[in-house]
Amino acid sequence: MMAGFLKIFFSSAGGSRASARPATRFRAIIERERSRADRSNTTLSLLAIAPTGETPNETVLNRLADFLADRLRVTDDFGLLDDNRMGVVLPDTSSAGAWKVADDVCDHMEAGETPVRCEVFAHPTRLPDELDEDDRHSRNGHEDATTNGNGRGNGAPDADYRHRGRPARPMAEILCQGLPWWKRSLDVLVSLPLLILLSPLFLAIAIVVKLTSRGPIFFAQQRCGLGGRTFLLYKFRSMVSDAEAKRAELEDRNEVSGPVFKIKRDPRITTIGHWLRRSSLDELPQLWNVLRGDMSLVGPRPPIPSETLEYDRWHRRRLEISPGITCIWQVSGRSNVPFTEWMRMDIRYAQSVSLKQDLSILMLTAPAVLTGKGAN
Repeated sequence: MMAGFLKIFFSSAGGSRASARPATRFRAIIERERSRADRSNTTLSLLAIAPTGETPNETVLNRLADFLADRLRVTDDFGLLDDNRMGVVLPDTSSAGAWKVADDVCDHMEAGETPVRCEVFAHPTRLPDELDEDDRHSRNGHEDATTNGNGRGNGAPDADYRHRGRPARPMAEILCQGLPWWKRSLDVLVSLPLLILLSPLFLAIAIVVKLTSRGPIFFAQQRCGLGGRTFLLYKFRSMVSDAEAKRAELEDRNEVSGPVFKIKRDPRITTIGHWLRRSSLDELPQLWNVLRGDMSLVGPRPPIPSETLEYDRWHRRRLEISPGITCIWQVSGRSNVPFTEWMRMDIRYAQSVSLKQDLSILMLTAPAVLTGKGAN
């Protein structure tokens, strides 16, 4: 089926401008343009277009490719996102500008009785109240143009268009990597037996935590998972019950770079908590998160939502893969690693996921835990 779709995209009046890229190649283009947007501190939008009528997809996509080749600027590009969707990369264009292009596409396709549905994905994602400012500063966006790249009118009046006010979704949703079958299988085959085999240890730790300090046995905290979606992460509680409230008093003592907060002699840590943290036994309840599918055994540590607000744009790429209990950072010194290098490690892992690498990290995790190197 994919081969059939690809055939329709290489008829063109002008060569490559009218040729939609195959899905693998188009994904590489999206990632390249995102990196370019990060370096130049500009916005990038991606328009996703899917047929919705009864006309065969091949006919709709063929008509769509012809229109896009004539409508888009020379800096834009288009290609397959999957079997049923075409994507349009719009550099230096805010989500509002992308929605105007969507208007043109929808109007043209409806006129030919081949309706389509459009979605906009943006990088970086802006809050609704930031869009106006973003639009004003777009240097060469579709929203400021009354003609397209070929000098033809776009037919989309600024004052009234169907998609006005619609929010954009994070581009990370398009680029997020689902768990390979082998990775999910490994997660279940390891986490389930460990939860059963370690249940006596769980019980012993729970009793000690309860007897040595006031408060709940478990500490549950909102963390950011795949695509930035939040979930509840579980740990054995290693701090006093009002630790979060006391954090503000200790902010000036932070000993690590970046938006994370860590100090070696944190007064909020309980007596048993020091041992739990050094041995990483406080992390054991996350095996439940792994079994549930919130996390994987191996992957970047899930950040607190407030930390991601202070991320540089390129840092967010670590959210495009499922978080994990251990990763390159954990076996390379943990808190001794500068924040920027930590982010690079996570992104490097995300770009080269393999069974061999996961098994290697898991084998290196045990010595790292036993030595306690970098543990706070």
